[in-house]
Amino acid sequence: MAAVQILQIAAITSSLVLLLLQPVAATMVPPAPAPRARGSVGVTLHVQRHQVLVDNGVVQVSVSKPQGQITGVRYAGERNLLHFGEGDENSGGLDSTEFRVVSSSEEQVELSFRSTYDPSRFNSVRLTVDKRLVMLRGSSGFYCYAILEHADNWPALNITETRLAFKLNTARFNYMAVSDGIQRYMPRAADRDPPRGKQLAYKEAVLLLNPLEPQFRGEVDDKYQYSLDNKDNKVHGWIGGGPVPVGFWVITPSNEFKSGGPLKRELTSHVGPTSLTMFLGTHYVGNDIVAKIDDGEHWKKVMGPVFIYLNSNPSRGSFQALWEDAKAQAEAEARKWPYTFPESPDFHKAAERGSVTGRLLVRDNFAIGNVLAGEYNLYAWVPGILGDYMYAASVTVSAGGAVSLGDLVFEPPRSGPTLWEIGVPDRSAAEFFIPDPNPKYLSKLFLTRDNKYRQYGLWDRYADLYPRTDPSSPSE
Repeated sequence: MAAVQILQIAAITSSLVLLLLQPVAATMVPPAPAPRARGSVGVTLHVQRHQVLVDNGVVQVSVSKPQGQITGVRYAGERNLLHFGEGDENSGGLDSTEFRVVSSSEEQVELSFRSTYDPSRFNSVRLTVDKRLVMLRGSSGFYCYAILEHADNWPALNITETRLAFKLNTARFNYMAVSDGIQRYMPRAADRDPPRGKQLAYKEAVLLLNPLEPQFRGEVDDKYQYSLDNKDNKVHGWIGGGPVPVGFWVITPSNEFKSGGPLKRELTSHVGPTSLTMFLGTHYVGNDIVAKIDDGEHWKKVMGPVFIYLNSNPSRGSFQALWEDAKAQAEAEARKWPYTFPESPDFHKAAERGSVTGRLLVRDNFAIGNVLAGEYNLYAWVPGILGDYMYAASVTVSAGGAVSLGDLVFEPPRSGPTLWEIGVPDRSAAEFFIPDPNPKYLSKLFLTRDNKYRQYGLWDRYADLYPRTDPSSPSE
């Protein structure tokens, strides 16, 4: 049975990549008993020599001890919703060294898998990493979060990427849903490998030459085609058909623990079948967004919780019903934020947070609730108005406090009246021309106007449209 690791870390010199719930090498563990009947009461915990089992009668999760690798997720009669098999290659990463039961009752179980920096060990990661798994009574899923801390006497560290990553049962899941407009049956991972697939300009983009299912022949598969802005990335995942269709969903209830703001674009789900939550990543930005922790700097961050939601459709109805249910669950999780159940004192509850209100004299009033105590910079922009607003002073929010900034005046930068402009300053390129894709690289999933820009190779279409000269050049 393949393990799925709650936190994987790959360090290169002073840089760090954190990968949560990433598949690792096949690990043999004793078989887990089937989950109890759905009508049973409470959450139970079974601590064994090499693994931990958490069961609430709806879903059962097994985790290796003390490494903190999820080795199985049982639900709706399925023995394991995760990828498993012999001979999988180890993708590297960090094993925890300390296991602790944070809480255990019929209402909830919270587990901690912790590791810390050891300067005597070569390539020891310069962080304390506390990985948490939480299961609640009657919940159709489980929660994952992590607390990362850098002590004030440790060397510098750059964190390039942190993410949750699940690889699902390859024989079970074949339908992916990222949004209302991006969902369908997907090719298989084997279709990307030669000779069935051919790598294009970069390794993630593969032309499917001879896929197992002919309907995908001639299409391009590229995980970046399925990316979304943080503001839109609330729920995504996979559906497996069969006698009882089952959905596996990653729900992000808040973006407060993500870097880059609401318009930061990041990966979601892709062929594998794989589902991600990107807490921090350099995609579409580059090194400017890397978290740079200085030598001797104390730094701590809570990432998550995110909810891993499982649903099923015993009546074998359409997959759309599972997707609509997952969206409804995502809305329900967002309404619960900030959660009340995490046991870590580093996750601040509602009473420990504050709020900021004011009026930006261009558009309308604003209010930011559930703000973690701390010192912030305030930025704003107005669709259709050039430039950014930046509040001149820092804003200090205290636990339970309410900061009123009054009227804020935004004066867009300009040296005179506008003579002409290209496009609309609204943080999107929706109004710009999108060429038709090269028929050799067409993806049928992205034929609509809203998603046409996701097609592979559009940058090369300029030379096809204007093979001899640029029509906007002075010579024209």
